Amino acid sequence: MKPLISVVLPVYNVEKYLKKCIQSIINQTYENIEIVCIDDGSTDGSGELLDDIAATDARFRVIHQANAGTMQVRSRAIAEAKGEYIAFIDSDDYVASDMLQKLLKTIETYDADIAVGGFEIVDEDGVMLSVVAPKLPCMNSDEALKALILEDYRSTGLYPLWNKLYKKSLFEHYKPSPYINTLGEDQYMNMVFIKSASRVCYCEDSLYSYVQRTDSVMKAPKLAHVDDFFGLWREKRAFLSEITLSKNEQKRLFESYFTALFDFYGLCHMRGKDALIPRFNELLHDDEYFGLA
Repeated sequence: MKPLISVVLPVYNVEKYLKKCIQSIINQTYENIEIVCIDDGSTDGSGELLDDIAATDARFRVIHQANAGTMQVRSRAIAEAKGEYIAFIDSDDYVASDMLQKLLKTIETYDADIAVGGFEIVDEDGVMLSVVAPKLPCMNSDEALKALILEDYRSTGLYPLWNKLYKKSLFEHYKPSPYINTLGEDQYMNMVFIKSASRVCYCEDSLYSYVQRTDSVMKAPKLAHVDDFFGLWREKRAFLSEITLSKNEQKRLFESYFTALFDFYGLCHMRGKDALIPRFNELLHDDEYFGLA
């Protein structure tokens, strides 16, 4: 019997994109799947569309709930999942028909706990903007954590949840971070899962289409995102504190942090969100790298 793969599909007001996403899941060449759909209090027609699909395809399970946010939705979906493996798909994106088949083959071929696939970034009309197709060897847990935190995501593909297949056993002790609510949850969850993994391996084929929406979160930073930014880096440093870093890696951690810091600071100015700067400066004042407190 082929192993069951649970596909986690969080849904919130994505009626415009949802049909294309769902059809790409239905079209998977690997058929032993369940699709756990969490309707997180949608106010458009997304919930009704999910119910209509579930009525015709028994692999879909739809759970409707009051709006709770991405972290809580994913935690509930993980608890509901029955598969031996879990894949995450964002409901405004779409995937290649052989994504699950190729990622499972990667796990089985290399005896891995996590398989990482390549992906393309497209605009809302499907026009390709860029491709991320890492050609990296298999890594152990420490190597993958360093790559996630110290390297550019375009060279590793490790930031997002949605271009991967995970053994469900990695999720047994997962708990959401108390420091992250709306921004950076993908990176945090990957740090947790990679820490529990013995082997992370790659399939360099482009398997996922990430839709760059004009109304995406990072195009309009909010006050909560400032706290999440510092919370995410607090978690990154905590994970790396348990790993021996060379002097060069310590330098790269410092450089990665400051690059991210100034990029985010600049984004606030560029998007006319100067009202966020006082909170940013307050948290920066207490930051361990600056030591101004």
